[in-house]
Amino acid sequence: MNPTHNIRAMEPGEEKEVQTLIGPIFDEFVAPLFSKEGIDEFYSVLKSKYINRQAKKGTLYLFMEDEKTLEKIGIISVKHSSHISLFFIKKGYQGRGLGKKLLLTTIEWCRKIKPDIEELTVNASPNAVDVYRMLRFEKIEEEQEHKGIRFTKMKRILENQYFEDITHHQECNEKQ
Repeated sequence: MNPTHNIRAMEPGEEKEVQTLIGPIFDEFVAPLFSKEGIDEFYSVLKSKYINRQAKKGTLYLFMEDEKTLEKIGIISVKHSSHISLFFIKKGYQGRGLGKKLLLTTIEWCRKIKPDIEELTVNASPNAVDVYRMLRFEKIEEEQEHKGIRFTKMKRILENQYFEDITHHQECNEKQ
């Protein structure tokens, strides 16, 4: 039997858990590609006060949890219902399709908030570009650096792909 994973919005008071979840993943996979300035800049957006302010401005933070243990295994945050600002899955859970499930659920949430959304954008870290390509994002600009953070601007057009993915997502959930 496959484990089931819940996806839910971050609740007030859980801001610190964002850093607790993301920190080790970032340190292992992304930090080695950034300068000290970039690492410091990245960690500045993981501070509880910053996350709290962003959430109050409408940034959506969704946790993915193991249904039985309630262990947080993934997170995504989306600004303005159209720009992914954080997207991480714990190391032991990567490569199992959980990131895709989290992304598709996020698209559903964004559609409820902003029904006319046409695309989702992201500033992908160098090691995440191929993952985003597998999730149907395309590169729209070459890699750049800002405040020590290296990224490639990417987007995913939602108009036609959205319904196909949601159907696939629902079929996968029915098999679980």
